Amino acid sequence: MKIHSTKDHGAKALKMLIYGGPGVGKTTLAGTISEPVLVISAEAGLLSLSDKNIDVIDITLDDDGKLIPKERRLARLGEVMQFVQTEESKAKYKWLFIDSLTEISQNLVENLQLVYPDAKDGIKLWGDYAKKACSLVKSFRDLPHYNVVFTALEAEDKDENGRRYIRVDMSGKIGKQLPAFFDEVFRMHLIEDINGNAIRILTTAPMENVVAKDRSGKLKDKVEPCLTTIADIIRGGKKDESNAVSKGIGKLQKERPLQTRPEIASKAIGTKPDGKIPVGTNRGTPVASEILETEPRARF
Repeated sequence: MKIHSTKDHGAKALKMLIYGGPGVGKTTLAGTISEPVLVISAEAGLLSLSDKNIDVIDITLDDDGKLIPKERRLARLGEVMQFVQTEESKAKYKWLFIDSLTEISQNLVENLQLVYPDAKDGIKLWGDYAKKACSLVKSFRDLPHYNVVFTALEAEDKDENGRRYIRVDMSGKIGKQLPAFFDEVFRMHLIEDINGNAIRILTTAPMENVVAKDRSGKLKDKVEPCLTTIADIIRGGKKDESNAVSKGIGKLQKERPLQTRPEIASKAIGTKPDGKIPVGTNRGTPVASEILETEPRARF
């Protein structure tokens, strides 16, 4: 039996969950990875990566570029799981970037609504959903040959005391449990610097109303959204004491949501001062209407 050291744990394969609001730039994070990466897209929203040369499997399209019916997209994801376990994929890619869990979970829920159409079967539906959703996430997370990044939208919720907080937007109770599955959980959002400029950041530590964590203990609480730099710091085994990741973040005014300043947010996410987003900008995840259960050979 081979015995490993905890010193090497996590150094070879990082598992991350990154969530944030629509249009904040989560998908663009794939472009900050310097090693070979495969993007697995469930949203058909890749415009932000059009200036990059990154391999993509879009589960909304077949190999001929034709739209896959919504009821077949989870089966397509199962085919992707089969592919990433091949020697061809393992030899070519170091990272898997799955965008996004919010869309995939919605597909799964609507699939199960077809299986359990009667309202009285709600308990069965959500019980089955929880098992399948956990299995899906862990199946990709536990692939040993890859660094794996999941993205998701964010949602506002209330705790048992009625206090509002920001969490991962995933259907069912698993949305609250999901952060426990990962070593690194970051929230991507926009903040305003002292000059009134909007900048993207990743919050890596839990705040009063934000779910986040960095089990490596090597990242600052707020870092620039560059996955290569973040991975280098975590793998380096030394806590970041420089300004390499947090350049420009040290001199911030008190944080406030950029929704209160549309003219500031527009500089970062391409909106107009009135808050409208131009055509082609990803505002969020459409809800699938028909999903078919994944085939047995790749069932989650």
